[in-house]
Amino acid sequence: MKTNLFCFLYLLSLISYGQGLTNLWILGYDAGAGPGFGTTNIDFNYTPKQIYQFDRPMNFMRTNTSMCDSAGNLLFYSNGIYIANRFDDTLFNGTNFNMGPITTLYYPGGMPIPQGILAIPAPSEINKYYIFSVSGNVFMNTITPIRLICSFLDMSLDSGRGGLVWKNTTKINAALSSGLISACKHANGRDWWVTAHKFVTGGIYKLLVTPQGISSPTLQTIAQPYDTVRGVSQSVYSPDGTKYALYDPYSYLEIFDFDRCSGNFSNPLYLDLNDNTACGGIAFSPNSRFLYVASTNYIYQFDMQAANVLASKDTVAVWDSSYIPSFPFATTFALMQLAPDGKIYLNSCNGTNILHVINNPDSAGTACDVCQHCVNLPTYISFAIPNFPNYFLGADTSSICDTLQVSIIKNRPLSSIQKLSLFPNPVQQNLHLTYTPQAKAQLIEIIDATGKIVLQSNLAPWSQQQTIDASSLHDGMYLCRLGSQFGQVNLKFVIQKKE
Repeated sequence: MKTNLFCFLYLLSLISYGQGLTNLWILGYDAGAGPGFGTTNIDFNYTPKQIYQFDRPMNFMRTNTSMCDSAGNLLFYSNGIYIANRFDDTLFNGTNFNMGPITTLYYPGGMPIPQGILAIPAPSEINKYYIFSVSGNVFMNTITPIRLICSFLDMSLDSGRGGLVWKNTTKINAALSSGLISACKHANGRDWWVTAHKFVTGGIYKLLVTPQGISSPTLQTIAQPYDTVRGVSQSVYSPDGTKYALYDPYSYLEIFDFDRCSGNFSNPLYLDLNDNTACGGIAFSPNSRFLYVASTNYIYQFDMQAANVLASKDTVAVWDSSYIPSFPFATTFALMQLAPDGKIYLNSCNGTNILHVINNPDSAGTACDVCQHCVNLPTYISFAIPNFPNYFLGADTSSICDTLQVSIIKNRPLSSIQKLSLFPNPVQQNLHLTYTPQAKAQLIEIIDATGKIVLQSNLAPWSQQQTIDASSLHDGMYLCRLGSQFGQVNLKFVIQKKE
């Protein structure tokens, strides 16, 4: 009994890492420089999300990450030059973080390297995090990362403000492509694979992060020669951890199968898009079926279930030639990130004050609904988008590496303890839902007092929030039912419209 209770509490500690960690996006720069400058919060702790100016001393270019606790409260954030705590002060023992010519040159504006920093929870630890970042040189105005370094953060230090236990430890000492730090949960649902790319000659470096520490790097030479110092590029794992893709807009798109158990990549697919452009980004849909590639003037969709994945390419958006706020700030397409609301957000190749959004990324073709410059921001954002892995991914119960499961929760993902909340109550028009992210789509049903289902809506995999238009419903008592493969959660609410 004591053993089962210990295992249950241990798994609950892992579950706590699966909620709220990506709920706050921090973008922008140059607070106090005048109208339109400063930092913006995109806050997914609210449904719908709230976007507001919240000036901080840190500036962001392309290097960007942040971390919240399980309730969505900000813990720390970084632009690759330094780490700030939730009070916007430099983290304890955080001076001289990520030292090198790159950080010196770009101080205080923020590092310009996409995916140049990444934070992951330390396996089997509470409130402790590994921070991976790239450091290197600048030669003739060209950024050349020469190592991947790691720092270890403990939130219990400095009276709960957090601090670095150790920092700037070299984990990969080799020329790397610019940025492209990605991570995926191991098949056991606890450990992490962290990857980076070998510069020019190709290959993918892999590190395994376990409770015992960080392994020595291994290099798999399956990837094509890769040179990202010339433009903006991105790499990403599918939310279910079975695929990995990278895109260099000057060169090509490459897609791999990924084995979460062994960490091996296989079955590479290679496509030269022939766009020869300077900016690009990439993201998978929440259900992992569709891959989106942003190539400055175009957004392409690829179907991972197609018999010929590369031939499934579908152009789902063409830049509409807008300039915001004015010429020459073109609102073209660049870096992408899947958000807690199940949508994919894109920035531009310019420091505009908008984001694009793919509203229905699990839908094929133009039904995915790319909405250009539909998210207005109070400040300019200078190319930034956060770099987040899928923190929610649990163990692969079909894998021989699923060695951590216990009988009381056998064959259930770590996010299977379902929660549901709604507001406002009474409801006048929009019903806002927050819930536990799941690997598969969930169904929301609205049921009237007679037991009739009057509204239905699918919740995207890995999403945490959705807004439902209830304006068509009459006044009265209703039941909101959330159904998934692990059962149902029911909440009552009232429709009471203004006279």
